[in-house]
Amino acid sequence: MQDGDRDKLASILELALNVVAGVVEYGFGEGRHVHPALLLLQEIWPSLESLTVTWAADGVVATALCNLWGSVASKVGICISEVLPGIITAASSMFKFHKVAAPLSCLSKVCRFNFFSDAFFVCNSYITSLCIHL
Repeated sequence: MQDGDRDKLASILELALNVVAGVVEYGFGEGRHVHPALLLLQEIWPSLESLTVTWAADGVVATALCNLWGSVASKVGICISEVLPGIITAASSMFKFHKVAAPLSCLSKVCRFNFFSDAFFVCNSYITSLCIHL
């Protein structure tokens, strides 16, 4: 794939990920017990995991993924707790590679959601180790 084609595809992926993040961020109304985007997230999650591997080197896509994960952690919460370790690992790796704010924002939202769980301590450990290397 040529660089121009890859850049166009990265822009399309960024836009699509931002749309999904927007749906997650603003789609939860008062009085609902289940986030309306949960079924969509469950359906596309394998594709998101694939993007994590295949597009991790692209800063634009990596940032959009981290923004989406942060929205998922803060809005969908407990329904996705089984994927949080993968999110923590991927966001940490993306920060080490790109040195941008989106992975740290994502990790802070994961930590905020999981303050009283084991995931908080894992996330806190990653953030501490990242800060040491800055």
